[in-house]
Amino acid sequence: ECLVRVAFAPISPLDLFVARRGADALFRDDLKLEAPHALGNSGVGVVETVGPGVTGLAVGDWVIPGRDGLGTFRSLGVWSEADWIKIPKEVMALEYAACHRELAVAYHLMETTAADLDAGDALIVNAANGAVGQVVVQLCRLMNLRAVAVVRRHDNFADTKAWLEFLGAYKVFADDEPIVPTLRREYAALPRLGFDGVGGLATLKLVRALAPGSTIVTYGFAGETAAPIPWQIIVHSRITIKGFDLLDWLSDPARAAANRKKLVQMLEQTAKLVNAGKLRISMEEVALDQWVDALAAAAPGMNTKIVLKPLTLEGERARERERAADEDRRKRLEDERLEALRVAAKELFLGPPLDLAALDDAANCYEIAPTEPWTGTLVWLHGNGELPQEYTALFDRHFLAKHKGVKIVMPTPRTLRHASAARPDWFPLDDAAWARDYLGPDPRDLAETDVDLLTKLEAAADWVGAVVDRELASCAEAPAPNVVLAGFAHGGVLALYAALTKLADKLQGVITIGAPCLLPHFLATKVKSHLRDTPVACIAGANDPVFEPAKQRAIVDTTLAHALPSLSFHTIPYGLHEVSSLEIEALEAAFDKLA
Repeated sequence: ECLVRVAFAPISPLDLFVARRGADALFRDDLKLEAPHALGNSGVGVVETVGPGVTGLAVGDWVIPGRDGLGTFRSLGVWSEADWIKIPKEVMALEYAACHRELAVAYHLMETTAADLDAGDALIVNAANGAVGQVVVQLCRLMNLRAVAVVRRHDNFADTKAWLEFLGAYKVFADDEPIVPTLRREYAALPRLGFDGVGGLATLKLVRALAPGSTIVTYGFAGETAAPIPWQIIVHSRITIKGFDLLDWLSDPARAAANRKKLVQMLEQTAKLVNAGKLRISMEEVALDQWVDALAAAAPGMNTKIVLKPLTLEGERARERERAADEDRRKRLEDERLEALRVAAKELFLGPPLDLAALDDAANCYEIAPTEPWTGTLVWLHGNGELPQEYTALFDRHFLAKHKGVKIVMPTPRTLRHASAARPDWFPLDDAAWARDYLGPDPRDLAETDVDLLTKLEAAADWVGAVVDRELASCAEAPAPNVVLAGFAHGGVLALYAALTKLADKLQGVITIGAPCLLPHFLATKVKSHLRDTPVACIAGANDPVFEPAKQRAIVDTTLAHALPSLSFHTIPYGLHEVSSLEIEALEAAFDKLA
């Protein structure tokens, strides 16, 4: 066995057929693919390592597949030595070597079946904008033969026709155009040879366009259907139809070794033309991870051969490092979540039950007392569906370790005081509706749903304002009352509204995380004059999948910045729409700056 790095792998009609219908629809005994399997039947690779018993290949050799079904749409693979055919290194550019089948098929057809044609004779080829067709047209030009090209009718037909005429085609027809009448009007002899890469009705069209006694060689099945040719046409036209498959030719038991040697010779001959600029294939390199775009580009009507380019070995190593980093991050977040749950469970189930009905509204908060003399207070508003206790471990580990004198106050929505509350929501708005309805252009006319939302938001802001006023009153005698209001998502929106519209005194600052302001023009009209200078820091995750950072920044730059002179916007590298250690560290940095 040997380890082969796939350098390039073209998308072929066989790949598209297997992708759509599965390998069983091929009715081929030599191609058994068991799901899951990788696509890719052609390409060119470089041997990276050889195992024991490998004698015909060495490290650095260029190789091409010797059979279908190897699954070359990958960067690296371990295959049997017998699966590959060695070709001379640097024989031609790697991307052209990846199209060796197309080059070899066209060369073989012209060398064998077109050998009896005289200069000036015509042959006809369908699927002429495919790689084989393009090579056939150019070889006809070099051999002084007239190439009649047929392509499928499509929106890009005019460009296709111009391209094939540039390559040397004598005539270019769409598959719905009459061929024989056009040739006869010009007193041109009918083609004596046809190359069929489509099958189905396209084959019948070739039969009707050929001179009696001609030959058709079928080499492909892009149409994916059999040729429905009436026997009367075959009898009266005396047409001979043959088939040619390169891999069957290579695996012929009687001539396998000779044919493999002949394949290498054909590639060497075509390489001379390619390297001299006399033979070209229109192709486009697409990164393997962009395979969706590549499949779309391989649709009928495109004149370009799509060649997939896998990652290099270094690229694979970099991707593995990224995967490992993502896994470490996922594990870290899961550990933090489990730790938060453990802390919450311990305090919920081991502590004495609280009689919330006996407490006043302003006391319905979860608090973490400072372990050193008081230096400030952080009022934190969690997101919808969360509990304050979930943040205990995060604050202990990433915030209070440095700020031992800070008191953490985490109010809960007033709905929690009622047994009917299903979840701790500040106001009802799911993320999908938020992103759809409130990240677009503003201002706009308020809808009934907006008014209902703002009514609930204002009621929640009244409650949070009472909590914050209590904290401000408790530290009124301090030399510099240091109270900061912060929140995530729904809690961040609520923090902004409460700090700017509900308080009697200005806070040290406001911090929002992943919380694009709802209806910012409405908020601008509600800001109290003595609170307008409140410092505000809006923070967004650079990779936030819910609210795009660019849209969050647009709200800040276009609307809020005019109403709030002390406003800033920051992004968290690699940050998502969540509160993890990254977000708490960003919160800490903003808190320190405000303090």
